[in-house]
Amino acid sequence: MSFALLFVMGASWAVASPLLSGSDEGAHAIKAAAVVRGELRGANTGPRGRPWLVHVPAPFAGAQVPSTLCYLFRSGAAGSCGFSIGGPTSLEQVNTQFGGYPPLYYLAVGLPSLAAPSALGLYLMRLVSVAITSAFLASALVSAFSWRRSRMLVLGTGVAIVPAVIYIGAVINDSGLEISPAICLWVSLLVFILDPPPDGGGRLLTRAGVSAGALVLARPLSPVWLVVIVCTVLALMSRERLAAVLRRRDVQVWAAIVAVCTGLAVVWTTSVGVAVVGRPCPSRCTSAFVTGYVLSHTDTYIRQMTGLFSYNNVAAPLFTFVLWWTLAAALAVIALIVGRRRDALVLVGLTAATIFLPVVIQLGEAANYGILWQGRYSLPLATGIPLLAAFIIGRRSPGLELRQRRLATTAIAAIAVGHAGAFIWSLRHFMWGQGQWSFLHSQWEPPVPGIVLVIAFVAVASSYAWWLRAHLVLGGAPSAPSVAGARGGRTRGDRQAGSQSG
Repeated sequence: MSFALLFVMGASWAVASPLLSGSDEGAHAIKAAAVVRGELRGANTGPRGRPWLVHVPAPFAGAQVPSTLCYLFRSGAAGSCGFSIGGPTSLEQVNTQFGGYPPLYYLAVGLPSLAAPSALGLYLMRLVSVAITSAFLASALVSAFSWRRSRMLVLGTGVAIVPAVIYIGAVINDSGLEISPAICLWVSLLVFILDPPPDGGGRLLTRAGVSAGALVLARPLSPVWLVVIVCTVLALMSRERLAAVLRRRDVQVWAAIVAVCTGLAVVWTTSVGVAVVGRPCPSRCTSAFVTGYVLSHTDTYIRQMTGLFSYNNVAAPLFTFVLWWTLAAALAVIALIVGRRRDALVLVGLTAATIFLPVVIQLGEAANYGILWQGRYSLPLATGIPLLAAFIIGRRSPGLELRQRRLATTAIAAIAVGHAGAFIWSLRHFMWGQGQWSFLHSQWEPPVPGIVLVIAFVAVASSYAWWLRAHLVLGGAPSAPSVAGARGGRTRGDRQAGSQSG
C-alpha cells in the first residue's frame, strides 16, 4: 500500500513536468543512455575530468544544453517551448558533465532508452526512477510502522518526505537514489540500533543494509552522508547495546557488505574523477568569502530542500513552506523538551552538520568549480532532523501521538495539503506560466489532461494522509518501555540480540 501510494504520487509528478525540465535532467539522461550502452564513464577529454565524451541516440544528443528549454530560469514562462525529441536513432557523440559519476543509478534508469530512444523512453526512465525511490520510501514507512513503542516515527517520516523528495525521484536525477535510501537508512537504523523489536529486528537490519549500500553508491559525496548518519545513531547508543549489536553475525555480514560498497564508491570517485561544470572561483573567493556566501544562502537551500522545482524557478505555494517548516520545528522543539542531554546534543549536532558541512565541502571545491551547492545535496542529512526528533519524542514520551490525537491528525492533514499545493502550483506554472488557472486548456498540455492529474493527485495525497493517520493514531497502544531501556541499560531486545549472537 505504501509503495502504491508513493509511486502514484511520483508518477503524477513525472507526467506533470515537461521532459528535461528537472535540474540537469538532460545531462543525467545522456549519462544513463550511455551507461546502459556500455560507456560507464566515457572518454575524458578535458581538465579536471570534463568534458566526457559518450555516444547516445540522436534524439537525446541535444538534451545536454539547458538553453534549448526557453522556460528554464524564467518564472513567467510556460512549458510550451520544450525540447523536441525525435528523428533518427543513430548514435551521436556528445559531452556529459556527469561522466565520472557512479553508474549504479544510471544502469537502472537508462534501461528504457534501449527500447525507446524517444520521448516515451524518457518518460519510462522517469517512471523507473519513481519506482526505485518509492521502494525505499515505502520501506522507510514499513520500518516506522514496525516500531511498537511509539508511532511518532510515522509522523517523522511523513515530514521527512517533503514535496521536493517526491519531485526529485520523479525526474532523471541521481539525487533520488541518494535521498530515498538515506531516509530508509535513518528510520531502519534508529529502530534497529536503539530500540529493536523482540524478534531481534532482522528485517530492519536488511532494510538498513540495502539502503546503506545503495546510498553509498549513488553519488560522489554519498560516503560522507553514510558516515554522518551512522555516527549520529551510534552517538545515542549505550555501551551495552553497542556490544550486543557488534556480536551479531548478521550485523557483521551487512557491515562487511556496506564496507565493500563504500570501498568501491571511493575507488571509483578517486580513480575516475568527478565531472562538474562550473567556473573556478576568482581570486576574491577567499575562505572567509566562501564561508559567508554558503551560510548566507542557508535560507535558499532550505527552500530548495522543501519546494523549489525545475531549475529552482518553480516554487510551491507559501503555505506549503509554512506547513512543513512548522511541523519540522515543532518536532525539534518537543524533542529538545522531552529528550535527555545526549539526545539534545546529538539533534543539535546533526542540525549543525546539515548547515556547516556544505561550507566545508565548498571550501574544498570552490577553487576548481566555483560555489555550486544546491539544497537537494543536503537532503540526506536534513531529512534526518525530523526523523531523529520524532524518534527521541517516541522514545522518551511513548504514546504522545495517542494522547494528542487531534494534533496528530492535524499534522497529517497538513502534510497532504502541502503535497497537493506543491503539485498543483507546479502544474499550473508549466501549463500557464504566470497566466490563468484553468486546467482544462493551456499553453502546454501534459500527456495526461491537467484536470485529471489534479484530481488524481488530490485523491492519492488524501489516501496517503489517511494511510499515515491509520498507522499513527489508530495502530493501537504502544508497548511500554522496560525500566532498563528507559535508563539506557539493556532492554529485552538487547538481551535477545546478545543471546542470538552467542
